[in-house]
Amino acid sequence: MKKLMFAALCAMGLSAFADYSLLDNVKFVRPGEFKDNVVWGTNADGTKNVTFIQNGAQEVQIAADFDFSKFAGKDVEFVLVLDGENVVRGEFRGNPRPYQPIMTHFEMRFGEWATYRRNELSGDFPEGTFKDREFVLPFMMPKLGYNFGLMLYSNCESGKITFKKFYVREVAPYLDKYFKIPKDYKCKYTKDVLKYFDGKHKLRGIVAGQDFNEEDYKKMRGWGANLLRFWCNPDKLEKTDALLPIIEKLGFKVILAPTCPGGKGNRGGYELFRNEQLYKQYLAGMKKVAEHFKGDKRIFAIGLMNEPFQELRQGVEDKYFFLNVEYEAAKIIRSIDPTRVLVASATGGGSPNDYALSDMRPLPMDNVLYEMHFYYPMFCSHLGLFGNQPGPDVKYPGGKKRGTVWTKETLRECASWMDDFEKTYGAKIFVGEFSCMNWCPGSAQWLDDVCDILDERGYIWTFHDYGEYPGWNLEYRSDTKYTALKPGETGDRLEVMKKQWAKNPGEKPYKPQVPVEVSSPWKD
Repeated sequence: MKKLMFAALCAMGLSAFADYSLLDNVKFVRPGEFKDNVVWGTNADGTKNVTFIQNGAQEVQIAADFDFSKFAGKDVEFVLVLDGENVVRGEFRGNPRPYQPIMTHFEMRFGEWATYRRNELSGDFPEGTFKDREFVLPFMMPKLGYNFGLMLYSNCESGKITFKKFYVREVAPYLDKYFKIPKDYKCKYTKDVLKYFDGKHKLRGIVAGQDFNEEDYKKMRGWGANLLRFWCNPDKLEKTDALLPIIEKLGFKVILAPTCPGGKGNRGGYELFRNEQLYKQYLAGMKKVAEHFKGDKRIFAIGLMNEPFQELRQGVEDKYFFLNVEYEAAKIIRSIDPTRVLVASATGGGSPNDYALSDMRPLPMDNVLYEMHFYYPMFCSHLGLFGNQPGPDVKYPGGKKRGTVWTKETLRECASWMDDFEKTYGAKIFVGEFSCMNWCPGSAQWLDDVCDILDERGYIWTFHDYGEYPGWNLEYRSDTKYTALKPGETGDRLEVMKKQWAKNPGEKPYKPQVPVEVSSPWKD
């Protein structure tokens, strides 16, 4: 697959006129390694254009600066006017998603590392020869004062694509059509919710679900976990009913995580965003959960959706937008169980950048927690998945990618991307998932550092997870893939988590055990 990329590394501003032309305000930082495949030109009206030549180059990058600062915190449209000459779209490789010939990535950077929010042109992008085709990409600008970037990315097989116009303009808030919140809105919480965020009642736990048994839950409680993020199927609540007396007796608090009907499609987002029947089935399932557990004190909270993975452009095109879907479910639950604590999630995986590069706002109701997942850097947390392969720079601490060396301070910086959402709205954060592959060198240290950081920030959290996948399972060895610990053995990752869970109120002091010696990482 042939790739061309135009990367504009920027800091952001609103000009005196409504449309701010990006191509006419370029200040070069470096020429780019494949500059011969990017040709700058001039339109008939004297404005600049740029042509990407798809002739076999795999990646072409041109770094430039723009002034966008006055767009911070605004909703905008990026408008592209394109000409094409003999364009062949080609096929997309890598992630299991439909082919995307044109994308823009908005990035947050520190050092040379960046995290992205993607907007794409996919099914509506033409092939062949065409002129003056306009495309609009919606975006919600973050407010944080980091270095920001904009990446214009062409991914066609062959031909020429000329970006005749590329400009940005402010628009009315996208999310207002779903629901509005006051300008100075602040989240509100009752004392019986806030107490679980302080030291005397702090919750630190693990992800599990209805497919485990009494012995499993006794083991988790024996490790010191006091909170469960508990997967349940709204159509099989009898399994949850059978376990709840055991879970209650053991002293766990429970955050239910109901599954969604239809699963996720090849874009990652739930099929219910596009399918009315599945959407209605989802709401019916949430109603069933609310009715079934109405007033049940064993349930601390009900989660609304796990990792929606629906970007704003998809939300504009799809039948339903994740945030409104969550809000509709929340209203149904509260109509049945008015005091029930709820957990809402941002787009994507609910990671810090999903709140900072946000298509998110708080729901206009009290006692709603906001779920964040933490998997940074993914070449460690997901080593062996999604193309992440081992190498001399794949380790923690000290792992390096794109110029950034990953340390506890780097992880702390990632977590700080929550500041804007937290401080603007006074939101309370539940970290529903975090983990690092057990065969990643230094994974135990990663877990230790992340737990420390989450505690520093006053979050409640659940480790991911108990038994779902061997790579994250605490009862597997760290020096080989998919090899369980023997009875009586313990691992370095398990010992770290037992130490962290020992901080929970009422737990006995941590007594370390000698873990299995790790001779070398990842031996298949």
